[in-house]
This record gives sequence, C-alpha cells and structure tokens, in this order.
Amino acid sequence: MNELSAELQQKTRDVEPLKGINQKLVLAKGQIGQFYQDRFAARDSELAAEMGKLASENGVRILQAKYKQEDPTGVGIVPTEIEGNFSGDYLQLVRFINALERSKQFFAVDSISLAGESSGPVKLEVKMHSYLRSGA
Repeated sequence: MNELSAELQQKTRDVEPLKGINQKLVLAKGQIGQFYQDRFAARDSELAAEMGKLASENGVRILQAKYKQEDPTGVGIVPTEIEGNFSGDYLQLVRFINALERSKQFFAVDSISLAGESSGPVKLEVKMHSYLRSGA
C-alpha cells in the first residue's frame, strides 16, 4: 500500500506541469505572435532602415549591404541572410555590432572579419541573419 501511495504521489508530481496546458498553449501562441510582430520586419527595407539608423548612431559608414531571402519556414517567417561591409574606427565598429545585437529588430551576427591599414578607418565585413514575417 505504501509503494502504491508513493507511486501515486510521484505520478501526481510528474503531471503537475501539464495542468492548464490548454490555457498555456493559447498564451504561448499569443506571445509568439507578439514576438513576431515586435522583432521581425514586414519588409527587408525595414531591416535596411534599422541597420542604417544603428550605423549612423554609432558613426559607422555602410559601404555595401546584400540581402538574400531564403525559403519561407512553415511557421510564418522568412529567414534573411545579410552580408554587409562597413567602415569606421575600431571602437565605433564594436559599438555598432553591440547595437545590432541589442536592437529590438532581430539581428543575429554569424561572423565578422576586420581589415584595415595602420592609419585610417577599419573595414568590417559582417554576415548575419534576420527574419521577415511572411504574408506581412
């Protein structure tokens, strides 16, 4: 009897997180929708505008930026690969990368490479990705 009682208590603890799962799913769907609305752009021009704003705020010059939309996912987003070339002094470029990663618009930096002369601006090449809302 004690074994069965202990087993019942264990199983009750195991299923506790599942209580109210229907309401949790509805809440999670709403939160995902809000996340997409707040963090993913509707058009790639919004990505360009945000990147331009961040570059300007940090004293960085955009030399070139390429956007390549990938195949849409089944969850309402379109992955977008971004390759950009920028120039500025080292500290400005560090602040720019930090601003990209902290931006409300979702940018994930995948790789960076720096090149420069002993005097003058540093050139930065960044590969990153973001997402667009599909059907927006």
